[in-house]
Amino acid sequence: MYNLPGLGILKSKHSPPKIFVFFAVGIFLFLSGLAWLIYVKTIIPAEKQNHLSFSSVNYNTNLSGEIDWPYWVIIFIMMIAVAILLTAVSFTLGKSYYIYERGIVTENSGQFKTILFEDIDDLGLFSSGNSFNPNNIAFRNRKEGQWEIITARNRHIFKAIDLISSYHKVLYTAKVFKELEVGKCTIFNYISYPSLNDITANGEPFTRSGNSFLNLTPKEIRVYRHYLIIDELKLRIVDISRFITDDDSISLYNKDNKIAFTTSLMGFFSSESFITVLHRLIRMSREL
Repeated sequence: MYNLPGLGILKSKHSPPKIFVFFAVGIFLFLSGLAWLIYVKTIIPAEKQNHLSFSSVNYNTNLSGEIDWPYWVIIFIMMIAVAILLTAVSFTLGKSYYIYERGIVTENSGQFKTILFEDIDDLGLFSSGNSFNPNNIAFRNRKEGQWEIITARNRHIFKAIDLISSYHKVLYTAKVFKELEVGKCTIFNYISYPSLNDITANGEPFTRSGNSFLNLTPKEIRVYRHYLIIDELKLRIVDISRFITDDDSISLYNKDNKIAFTTSLMGFFSSESFITVLHRLIRMSREL
């Protein structure tokens, strides 16, 4: 898996951590031992016996209280032990992702699936939990339609985000310009402000399930060599005086220095690639 033809060198592997299982197994063994001691009546109430006996050697005990239903206690302890173990195992379940120089290999239950960076049409970042920074990354090929999501549960998630974003920007952009040179167009998808506001209003911002932004119907920006088509707007590249990006949005300005188009970067798929393509197209138009 370190080197694959057509994919280059393996850069990183990301899968759910297994450290919780080791702790859970330790707790399971401890609680199982405790239940066994109760079962063999080694641990008993202090008012019934004041010592523990191992190999004819007596040890004083400081236990107090009564165990009226030792079997119920054993069942309760074992239920806790099993619940902890199953919870830990559930955290280790999930897909593993192998990031190479030219693509990503997804492993799921022994099945492997490969996607090249240049074939990833939509790449989205979003946050979950208490994180204000993106700690999940989603990607897909539109023909296949299904999203692959590397979540915050995976080890070294920020390294995965950096690697995928940087490789995609270089390789996907190169593919875009090859298509533009032969007269084809490239489509970038984005979610408009109202849709993102609806998510926030429903109390489910940037989640994978329910009314998430990944499941919303996106709008399109069609990129041609000399112009963009955004909804009903046709904007020539030479008429774009500048564009501004910040942490929240991207805005395109026309020759009159007015905003011709603006949208949130949070809902803009493959935004880094789009910015790179737009910057190069503007530069090329001014060189003509």
